[in-house]
Amino acid sequence: MPDQIAEKVISIITSVKRIPPDAISIESTFEQLGIDSLDGINVLYELEGAFNISIPDEQAKTGN
Repeated sequence: MPDQIAEKVISIITSVKRIPPDAISIESTFEQLGIDSLDGINVLYELEGAFNISIPDEQAKTGN
């Protein structure tokens, strides 16, 4: 199951940033991937939809 989650997260980042999946690892940071704050919001929005979750704004801002 954790591998499926990682694959889904990588797939979302790939679609938002339009970078090849092999350029992304589970250890990659947003900074390393060139993800700015607008991209980050788009990634969070896609994650919420894909996993049917809600990420509170305060948690999104702090990264915790």
